[in-house]
Parts: sequence; C-alpha cells; structure tokens
Amino acid sequence: LVICDVALDIMLASGSLRHARPHLHGAAWTHGPCRRAAVACRAGAVDPKKDCARLFVDEFVRNGSLVGLGTGSLSVKVIEEIGQRLAKRQLEGVRGVATGLVAATEAAFHGVPLVPENSEGLRVDVAFETADQLDVARSAAIIGVKGEPQQPALLRSLAMAQTQADKFVLLVEPKDMVPQLGGVLPVLIESEGWEECAEEVDDLVIGDAEVWRRAVPGTPNPNPRGGDNPYTSPEGHHLLDLKFEGGFKLFGEDTEYAALEDALLDIEGVVATGMLLGVASAAVVADPSGARVVQLATAQVEL
Repeated sequence: LVICDVALDIMLASGSLRHARPHLHGAAWTHGPCRRAAVACRAGAVDPKKDCARLFVDEFVRNGSLVGLGTGSLSVKVIEEIGQRLAKRQLEGVRGVATGLVAATEAAFHGVPLVPENSEGLRVDVAFETADQLDVARSAAIIGVKGEPQQPALLRSLAMAQTQADKFVLLVEPKDMVPQLGGVLPVLIESEGWEECAEEVDDLVIGDAEVWRRAVPGTPNPNPRGGDNPYTSPEGHHLLDLKFEGGFKLFGEDTEYAALEDALLDIEGVVATGMLLGVASAAVVADPSGARVVQLATAQVEL
C-alpha cells in the first residue's frame, strides 16, 4: 500500500483528509473516504496477467488434472499459480506436461511435477497456450510469433493442441484480440533444402508479404536469410516469418485462413504453420477490468 500512502499524504496536504491520518491504523479507518482511497489503490494495482491465471485455474484445473503447459508471459503466470496452489494444498495431484524448455523450467521452479511429453498414449485433461493473435468470431489464432525469452516449441505446442488435449484453452491479452488475423505468420520448415522451400512459399505471397528466415534473438544485422545465426529448432527445423502488411493473402487475393494453411502445407518441406484453426474451446482474457472467459466455437475458420 505504499502508493496508497503517498496518495493519502497528498490528500492530507490539500486538506481533503485533514483528520484521517491519526486513524490509519485503528478501527476508525475501516470506513469513510480514507478506506475508499485504499480500496481504489488495491483495485488499480491488480495484475491482469495474474488475474487471468487465477481464473484459468479456477475454471479448468481440478485435483488430479494432467495439464499441458504452454509458453509465453500469460502461460508462465498459470504455471506459477498452479505451483502456489499445490504448495498450499489448494490443489492436489496436479501434474504438467511441458511443451518447451521455458515451461519445463518454470514448472520445476514452482514445484509442478512433470510427466515426459513423449510418454506413450499421452492425453492431457486441459492444455493452454498464449495466443499472439486471436480472432474470436472464427475461433482462429496465431502462436509462435515471439522469439523471446525463447523461441517457441511450435511443433510440440501444435501437437498438444490438436491431438493430445481433451480441452485446449488460449490465454490472450485484449490488445491481441483482432477482427482478422494478419501481420506475422510463422511457418516451420525442414532445414535441408530450406532455400527451395522458402522460394515456393514466397511465390504464394509475393507482393503481399516478405519471407524472412528467423534469426536467433540478438543476431547482428538480421536479413531475410537469417543473418549469421539462423534459428534451428530442437527437431532441426527452421522458422520462416511471413510478414504481411495487413490481413493474410494468397496469390494477391484475400483468403480464408484454412486455404492459406492448406496451400503452405502442400509445399514440400513445410512442416507446420503457427495458425490454430477451430481447435480451442475457450479463451481466458487478461482484461485490466477483470479477467473473463470467452467461449469459442470449434471449426469456425472462414474468412
């Protein structure tokens, strides 16, 4: 409440709370304008990301749940929240399956037991991932755009969302909720013969998007070829970033999300894209006015 005390000192100096300060630590402070000032300060200090994490765990995690742990700043908060509840015995028997090194590291730090992600017949009760963009109306999202603090484990995240989770939930900030997906689309490709693959990808979007091979963060003078230090995934793949000026296009025309994804996946060497189409059943929004759950209809991906 340091900020609150500062605010109260200003109010005292102005005379608006002339007689309030002597009662700050007594019963007389439980009502009146001084109390209201402190409550307002508390409300203003709520961390939307933390609030989002609490709501996700309240709604989707139960005792004994096996949870797919995603990446990104919102996902880190969820892992922290699960760990805290396990430590306080507010949850019991919850285990996690990490989709990447960052998630595994956070889980270990916060005391969330892990199950190997390559366990035979693995099914998780619920999985989550931070969305870089979300088109709520079409249940479509993009993941894998951000390369820091670590490059995305795109292949494992997609496998978790599409085939291993009974329920998949996106975590998103309000600024990333959009009427139409666009901007950067990550495309995972084989490293062998990557140039030919990249050229074919470029032919699909020529004039509408630049195609850059992603570099490791901090690489000096990055360029479309990835500079001196192109990123290679643990599985040996490269990432192409398709940088559209606005919404996605195909051969110069506006296109449905699924049509663009299908055209990309038809190219030899393309492994996956960062689009999630009709997979998530809900999204938890880290709204500063209060976290909220948005239900998503599956398989609604038309442009």
